[in-house]
Amino acid sequence: VTTKGRLDLRDVSVGGAGMPVRKGGIRLFVEHDVKLNLPGALVELVSVKFGVQDLALELSGKASNILVAPVVDVRLRTTNPIDLAKLLAEVPKEISPELSKLSLAGTVDLDFAAVGGVTAGQIPVVNGSVAWNVICGGSERQSPTR
Repeated sequence: VTTKGRLDLRDVSVGGAGMPVRKGGIRLFVEHDVKLNLPGALVELVSVKFGVQDLALELSGKASNILVAPVVDVRLRTTNPIDLAKLLAEVPKEISPELSKLSLAGTVDLDFAAVGGVTAGQIPVVNGSVAWNVICGGSERQSPTR
């Protein structure tokens, strides 16, 4: 069985009592290309991408022996560098007034792999990297108050 598809949710609004209100503009997506071979007990994730706003991750790889003692060989990575200024701008300032005084610049790339068995006594080995590129941060200074 092979399945491919994409789901886009655009202009999602979130709000509620006691919660910072965001009027809308939230974008979410999931895109997949997956092959399933049940007689062979194999799942191949050609690509499973998911994201919110401009932040997107991709999961790919294989899981074998899925019916008894699964063995995985998967990779999770960012599809594009994460822009820290854009990421900070997406956080509602109502969460904390201090956030509006912060600034960030630079990008981050993530790339992780998990390989090995997934049973009660075994977990996959995870290796990966986080690459920080030209990171800068700052904050406005306030006059002391009494």
